[in-house]
Amino acid sequence: MCFDQTSPCHDLGQELRDAYIASGRDEQFGLVFDGLLRTDGDGQVLPMPRHFTDTQETRGVMVVAKSGAGKTRMISRALARHPALQPDETRLRPWIMARVPSPATTKGLGIAILEATDYPCSGTKRVEREIWSMVRHRLAELGTIALWIDEAQDLFGKKDASETRNILNLLKAQMQGEGSVIVILSGVEELQQIAATDRQITRRFKKMHLQDISAGTDNAMLRGIVESYCRKAGLGAPTFADELLGRMVHAAQSRLGQFIENLLNAIEIALDEGATALDRGHFIEAHAAETGCTPTDNVYMSSNWSRVDLDRVPAL
Repeated sequence: MCFDQTSPCHDLGQELRDAYIASGRDEQFGLVFDGLLRTDGDGQVLPMPRHFTDTQETRGVMVVAKSGAGKTRMISRALARHPALQPDETRLRPWIMARVPSPATTKGLGIAILEATDYPCSGTKRVEREIWSMVRHRLAELGTIALWIDEAQDLFGKKDASETRNILNLLKAQMQGEGSVIVILSGVEELQQIAATDRQITRRFKKMHLQDISAGTDNAMLRGIVESYCRKAGLGAPTFADELLGRMVHAAQSRLGQFIENLLNAIEIALDEGATALDRGHFIEAHAAETGCTPTDNVYMSSNWSRVDLDRVPAL
């Protein structure tokens, strides 16, 4: 298991947070996304969306996971490194990422996409239809292949059926006709439930669900992650005694992104204390500082750690 290469910045804590360890899910996303691109005679992907109908209809991908699972960073890394999505003279912005704004409206999303393309936008005076026409023109102008909308579940929220249908129709419109793009939607599990109400959305989007991590099933991978980060930090790895790995998974609520975040918090404490190796005490300190929990409710101290309710707000 190895890291992406990162630029040295004389700030080890930042360097550790900038580092990335790839796993099987990165490969899975790459395979799914490659299936949405055209290929040449040798099977190499080309910087063009694949059209699945004679109306130039593309397909998209929906990535669903709990908050803190690491989906946003996974997608960002995959798109930034993809050989078919590198900018050139004709494709200035091969991929665009926009987050759903607050309040979440279709007009607001259109403006957010324009702003993500560095378009000088004072679009609040324009109507929704004009905004989305500008989005279509702007994406074509920049040679955009993929449009990624993060936190997509916020688009729907508690909207009624007609509003939800309008949002889904706008997304489908970006995926057909001249200048159609691949649409990537990422969000929490509610996103897939909402999208399932529209048969065409279900048909047009491939689904990828980032599974929870497990101290049993993913033991080797998780130990490898811990050991790799410790090695990069110049620390000895913990012994994993006292069910440390299980405690780490529970503290992260089975989310890989949060698992790594918690690990880095503990490593920073170890470095600040001048330790030579990471141990359970550093996790105890990091968890207490992060959550404000009592010793009884500290996952790394409690003998009944697997029963600790991490969603309960600690009493002051």
